[in-house]
Amino acid sequence: MNEPLNFYDMLADCYDSWQHNNDPEEWADYLNKLIECYGPEKGDGEDNSRILVDLGCGTGKIACCMAKRGYDVIGIDSSSMMLNKAMDLCYEEQQRVLLLNQDITEYELYGTADVFVSLLDTINHLNGIDDLIKIFNSFKNYMNPQGIFIFDVATEKHFAETLNNNVFYDDEDDYTLLWTNEYDKALGINNASITLFEKEENEKYSRLDGNIKEIYIKEEQIVSAAEKCGLKVLAILGDKSFDKPTPRDERVFFIVGKE
Repeated sequence: MNEPLNFYDMLADCYDSWQHNNDPEEWADYLNKLIECYGPEKGDGEDNSRILVDLGCGTGKIACCMAKRGYDVIGIDSSSMMLNKAMDLCYEEQQRVLLLNQDITEYELYGTADVFVSLLDTINHLNGIDDLIKIFNSFKNYMNPQGIFIFDVATEKHFAETLNNNVFYDDEDDYTLLWTNEYDKALGINNASITLFEKEENEKYSRLDGNIKEIYIKEEQIVSAAEKCGLKVLAILGDKSFDKPTPRDERVFFIVGKE
């Protein structure tokens, strides 16, 4: 089968269940603490609230949680189906979030913002360092003077040990998802082959196959890319930690701001 134009459109219905190990409230609490530590005290939002842009917001769970914490939130994603889920969630939670269907490497905003985030390995889904530089330049263009950009990237341990040559599955009442991975250490590329079986009304299952590529990005590459854009890496932290990364971490957080 040919891969759909946007495979995440096809995963939208089961994405939140697939990501059930990632508690959005826990992520939001961590982000809020990082912002309090490294970000601006006030923002350009209503009643001096901080304007937060979530690049690759997906189904909007973390974006909605940040809105609950008093941020004026803008969510950007290239998947219209993911954004439909986000819209439904924000309506249910009675949270106001502006949702934009755009490519995170080429987005446009109506004004400046105070905090930018990109979470859950979104940066690893870029095509390469050139795309990261595009995002850094956009952040520099749209950020307020004390603005910060918080994002996480998967470590090589995550790709080479946790994912590589392993098969994962998620078996629910309405769907079954199979996920196999192959990591090319020389190229720093992880190729995930995903098969999704979705239950239909006639008790039969439809099958969807697709591939998702992620790239491993080294710390020095991120620091160099930031410097090329006139930015500075303010902190490098372990997985939802306030300490330096350790060899055990499968995710590392970066906080970037102006020099």
